[in-house]
Amino acid sequence: MSPLRTEVRAGSLGDGAVLRGALLTARDAAQDALFAPGG
Repeated sequence: MSPLRTEVRAGSLGDGAVLRGALLTARDAAQDALFAPGG
């Protein structure tokens, strides 16, 4: 896990890999928003 913000960008991996990366990024952001200390 990285403390730095990340971006999802299309590359040569294919649509499935891009979608998977986007879903993981969205899930991580939602977990951070819901389970952040003091939040």
